Amino acid sequence: MTVPLALVTGSVLAVAPVDPAAAAVGLGLRVAAAASQGTNWRAELAADLAGLSGEKALSVRVGGNVAADTVILPASLELTADTTIVASQIVAGSSTVKVLSHGYTLRLYPVSSLRSGAVSDLVTIDHSGAAGRAGVEGADGLYGEPGADGDDGDFPDGDEESCWDDPSGYPGEWGEPGEDGGNGAQASPGGAGGGIVLDIPDGSTNSYRLIANGGNGGQGGAGGNGGDGGWGGDGGDANDYNGPFPYLIACYWNGGDAGWGGDGGQGGDGGAGGNGGAGGNITVTYPNTYDPASIDARSAGGSRGAGGAYGLGGEGGLPGEPGEGEDGDGWPGGAGFFGEDGQDGDQGQAGQPGRVNLTRRAIKDGFPGHDKAKELLNSTPCKNLITGNNPPEGQDAAAVLQDVMFITYSQPHPTSPTALAAASVGANGQRFVDFYPGYIFASGNTIYGLLAPGARLSRPLTAEEVQALALLHEIAHHTGTNNHPEGDPGREFNLGILNTCLGVTATFP
Repeated sequence: MTVPLALVTGSVLAVAPVDPAAAAVGLGLRVAAAASQGTNWRAELAADLAGLSGEKALSVRVGGNVAADTVILPASLELTADTTIVASQIVAGSSTVKVLSHGYTLRLYPVSSLRSGAVSDLVTIDHSGAAGRAGVEGADGLYGEPGADGDDGDFPDGDEESCWDDPSGYPGEWGEPGEDGGNGAQASPGGAGGGIVLDIPDGSTNSYRLIANGGNGGQGGAGGNGGDGGWGGDGGDANDYNGPFPYLIACYWNGGDAGWGGDGGQGGDGGAGGNGGAGGNITVTYPNTYDPASIDARSAGGSRGAGGAYGLGGEGGLPGEPGEGEDGDGWPGGAGFFGEDGQDGDQGQAGQPGRVNLTRRAIKDGFPGHDKAKELLNSTPCKNLITGNNPPEGQDAAAVLQDVMFITYSQPHPTSPTALAAASVGANGQRFVDFYPGYIFASGNTIYGLLAPGARLSRPLTAEEVQALALLHEIAHHTGTNNHPEGDPGREFNLGILNTCLGVTATFP
């Protein structure tokens, strides 16, 4: 508990007021630190928690540490920083609280309850990342300008009767090609799901749906279509001359060639789809009597965004009309070529899923194999093997087993996925044994993975005996007698437990 600082002013003793914000920061940090070490923070910090007071209805934007007797969550919440909420009771104002995470983590530490203000017993915290924005479409290419018509033929010297000049029609100009379509823009990636940490209080009967999915990647922008080619210009007509009777002078010439149509522009490529956002990590600690089936935790990576569609190539321009002449019309032109279509944009990458860890709160006993391990340590040879010659603090194996706390994890060990259990020590020196799914679901045959390959036992083991062997293996880590190197599962020490504590011999090929 924060102790106010006494100030002496003359002969008057004044007490400096406690800054509520500073007190919330300090309490939030202490609770989060104690919870991360697996200690019972509700008991360890009971004096501080008893001082929680008042009701605080959060605004839409929040960040940092919040502490009060009652904290009310709005239907929509935007985090501006990692946020830790410590309260006697946390009330969701609606059945679903939608959180805009910006990648920050939301930590909820209710002392007595986290419930919905609605009728439902289901509390939903949706901390998913936002979907990525679609890419902008590429601009369509402009049409090509049409070719100019050819001029008609003429007698530049005005000497029609000589037929000396060549008054053929002039050719039409070619149409301009259409512009290429613009490429579609790449879509933005989906936002990462925000982390959720929840410590469910004792006696809770609520169900919890915790969602920290990554946002889906946006779709790439479509490529723009290519512009059509311009039409070809018409050929000019010939200026044919028929002299007046009786001269009978006639000058016949050719019409101008038609202009060709311009080529169509190339279609633009589609933009790449956005990558899916990564799922956020979800960590839930629940009481020993709570049914973890009441926790629905989802932390999928966001779907990859589709690539943008390709743009179509522009059509070729049509040719102009050939000019006319008594000696022959001009040559016809040809249509322009169609522009090539663009390419579809690439798909984005799917987001990586987050890690979901449902952890039973640390307890002293009651786990499978615990009673059997206590029974085996009643044997002096077994206790001496596990204790070793120089245990820390002078405690024998039975005393260490009595002192240790047990934590169950729903997911495999992060670096040794086949591990049944692991020994760990909290910041306050508390010793733990962490149990993983391989321990909880062990069978008699699990022993063969703990010994050298090809082992043959003098008798089969029960699942409880295998669990007791794994537990004693970890107790021996705490006593200091089991120091196998990293990467070595300690098969030789397991063989010693098998022989000395369980009275089972093993032979190998």
